[in-house]
Amino acid sequence: MKKSELKAYIKEEILDTLKGKLSEEIPSKEEVEALNKELEKTVKLKDEAGIQEEEDEAPAGDAEIEKKASKQDLIIKNYDKLRKELKSHLKDYQNAKDEAEKEKHLQQMKKISQSAEYLDAKAKYDKLKQIK
Repeated sequence: MKKSELKAYIKEEILDTLKGKLSEEIPSKEEVEALNKELEKTVKLKDEAGIQEEEDEAPAGDAEIEKKASKQDLIIKNYDKLRKELKSHLKDYQNAKDEAEKEKHLQQMKKISQSAEYLDAKAKYDKLKQIK
């Protein structure tokens, strides 16, 4: 296998992996519409039945728990921000008109996905997902 063929193969594998991971988490338009319809039905039935929802107010709680929750929120926000950047570059890559533009977006995706910040955020996010 020639060096250029190997590079092209590796490039395609990276793109396929990124596309697969990013598309797994995005619900389809039909799924969102179905969920919205179900939500509207639920609200209508609740109103017809005269059910009132109580506002959930957190009791004056443990400061340590609140601190831990805010750390988790930061982890999630940071990971989501980086994922959105990757998705943006992937979309730009897919819509690119020439090879130079595609290469630029590919390099940006590699830079983000291989950065210590992204790998750290992903590891922390995956650890949070396992706690559930």
